[in-house]
Amino acid sequence: DAGREKAREMSLEEIDRLAASSYLRRLVALGLTGGEPFLYEPLPEVVEVFHRYHPPRYISLATNGFLPERTVQTVTTLLERFPTELWVNVSLDGLDDLHNRIRGVPDVLPKTKRTLEALAALRSRYRQLGVGILFTLQPSNYEQLLPVFYYAREQQVQFHLNPINCGEEYYERDARGVFEEYRKILPEIERQFRVLDRDCPEDLFGREFRALFRPYVLSGREPVIPCFAGVTNAFINPYGEVFPCVPARRDFLLGDLKEESFDRLWESDRAARVRRRIRQGVCKCLITCETSTALRYQTAYQAKRIARGLRRFLRIRGRAARKGGPEGEV
Repeated sequence: DAGREKAREMSLEEIDRLAASSYLRRLVALGLTGGEPFLYEPLPEVVEVFHRYHPPRYISLATNGFLPERTVQTVTTLLERFPTELWVNVSLDGLDDLHNRIRGVPDVLPKTKRTLEALAALRSRYRQLGVGILFTLQPSNYEQLLPVFYYAREQQVQFHLNPINCGEEYYERDARGVFEEYRKILPEIERQFRVLDRDCPEDLFGREFRALFRPYVLSGREPVIPCFAGVTNAFINPYGEVFPCVPARRDFLLGDLKEESFDRLWESDRAARVRRRIRQGVCKCLITCETSTALRYQTAYQAKRIARGLRRFLRIRGRAARKGGPEGEV
């Protein structure tokens, strides 16, 4: 029951031991999700624990947006207490009653939008705050992709696309049977992807990420990019069980923090076997978190980032030279 599940959750003392891990000394990103993280009373205390040992470069929170006032109050508390860059991503499945139906809660869309817009307004007071919309593309809502994207632009928040959410442990959904539905609507999805490519050319990651969708769907979930899960990132559920990534299967469990330290399980023979299976392509996904990390280790992607940065530098320098007059003095 709910009480028993609550009792199984990691205590602040156990989270403190995790945060002290030597492997977290160079922690880049700390992602806190749920369930609904803003229902978790000691959320600021959890963030404080990690700040005490190894402050991450940025923290991300994913929310369903059902609790506008509580969300804004907690985010404000975090921003006042910690200087770290904080990203809050609000899940939005559509701009009509479809969002309510997918979420299984009647009339919740106005609350979700109110949460998003209140968070967006907070940015004028807190420069370290970033806000985004997380849109999970499903066969039932693919026609809402562009409306939600343009709503994100209207609110001047980032738009994050998650094509397929599958995974035994976190999502409790297997991808088998899903791919045939996606193949039927693939031409229309790709048409919308082309609009995104046209309307946000600066989004190099989004363009590269979307380009992986077609081969992934057509191949029937074959891996389309080498994965670094279990090397650069880990997923820890509320009960202290450690997996290499969010969509990992149960047999990819690395260990239990209630039984051993993070350092010990990270260096274990079991962890080495799981990493070997990942390198062999046994697990396959296109989840945003894992794929974004994998892309950063691709030479071709990094070359495109460098080229884009160089073009931007040359444009800025060219404009400065033109302002300087005929001699190009600035």
